Order: sequence, then C-alpha cells, then structure tokens
Amino acid sequence: MVYIALATLALNAGFRTPWLTVLGGVAMLAAVAEFLFPTTYRLDAAGASVRGPLGLRRLSWPAVRSAHQVDREALSGVIISPVVEPGLARRMRSLWLPAAASGEPTLDTLMAWVGRLATERVGTEVTHG
Repeated sequence: MVYIALATLALNAGFRTPWLTVLGGVAMLAAVAEFLFPTTYRLDAAGASVRGPLGLRRLSWPAVRSAHQVDREALSGVIISPVVEPGLARRMRSLWLPAAASGEPTLDTLMAWVGRLATERVGTEVTHG
C-alpha cells in the first residue's frame, strides 16, 4: 500500500491534476487487488473458478489443456490453462489454484484432482509440466 501511495503522489506531482491522479491510483490498486483482498477458489465437476474483488474467472474442465505444478518455498499450487504452448496467451488465460499451507488440499492432492477431473471430462491426456 505504501508503494501505491508513493506512486500516486508521484502521479500528482507529474500530472498536477486530481482526476489523472485518482485514475492512476485506482488503476494501480486494481492491478494488485488479487493480492490485497480475499480470493475464493473452487473446484467442482464442471470446472475451476476464482472469485476475486474484480469478478469471477472460470475455466471448464473440457477447456483445460495443460496443468503445471509449482512448488517453491512460499508458493505452491497448480496452474491450469486452455493453452498448451508457453507464452503470453497461456499466462493471460490461465488460472492459479493454490495448495493449502496446512491441511487439505496438499499440492499432490490438488494435482491429482486436476488431472482426474480434466481427463474425465475431456477423455484425453492433459499435459503436465
């Protein structure tokens, strides 16, 4: 939040107009809203969805073409996408499904769920990365 406030002050100093300052501050806040406000993740028989402060993003299981497991120190989960080839299109259209820090679902459980649900609905193998 401190960075957004400092950047908003810099915008005010540069533009010297309150409208552009407010617009820039709102745009920066919207860019990081997923990290600042509560986000709900849901897996069901139809697909996966992420509900955040800016709305709902949903990806149906038949559309899932790739699933990539991420396991880093502070970050673990599965990225599902309708695009197989790496690049901007896959990054923009993918959904991040985090594994729980403690309890269910673990990363292995989450990856098994995604693999099972996506392959049951599609009938073909999902590319795992």
